[in-house]
Amino acid sequence: MPRVSALETQQRHAERVNVFLDGEFAFGLAVITAQQAGLHIGSELSQAEIEALLAEDLFQKALGRALVLLGYRPRSENEVRRRLARVKFEPAVADRVVLKLRADGLLDDREFARYWAENRTSFNPRGARLISQELRLKGVEREAIDEVLEENVDDDSAALAAGRKKAKQLAGLEYRDFRQKLGNFLARRGFNYDTAKEVVAKLWQENQGELPDEEVQ
Repeated sequence: MPRVSALETQQRHAERVNVFLDGEFAFGLAVITAQQAGLHIGSELSQAEIEALLAEDLFQKALGRALVLLGYRPRSENEVRRRLARVKFEPAVADRVVLKLRADGLLDDREFARYWAENRTSFNPRGARLISQELRLKGVEREAIDEVLEENVDDDSAALAAGRKKAKQLAGLEYRDFRQKLGNFLARRGFNYDTAKEVVAKLWQENQGELPDEEVQ
């Protein structure tokens, strides 16, 4: 069997080593992978052991990519899988990464959905319907979405928050134009007709006073 003849730290990547077998460069490995395998000068490696080391190294690379991604913001499992696929990691490798991150508490679709809903509500209010669509596109299961939205999203409050800033931009318009523009804005934000209608009336009254006679029921 081939024997390890040298282990040299890579000049540009101190966290990796070059493995030489029988005096010739064979492959690179993460230092942690080499250490865990107990590699040392004189170690003999079968072909199966070499393949296992390379598979472990590939996993470590994919895990590193995923951890960098999670460093920016929480992600859904599907987002992690898509990003790994984009840089050519096989689905089996992505599966292993997801299982590892899930076990370590770093990947949880319900917690991700909660983060997403709370972030939207606080900084960019929109309706539960639109948030649900966004989360489905990110691969979150409907059961988790419904549970989180029920706990965290109040369409009436969100519509009012979303509409207030827009209403100020529409100051000076006649009521009909105000109603149309603000109503369309709220519809694009995922609020239903009845919610939008109530918010339009409330914000007109807050900023302009009484509703036109034809709008008073």
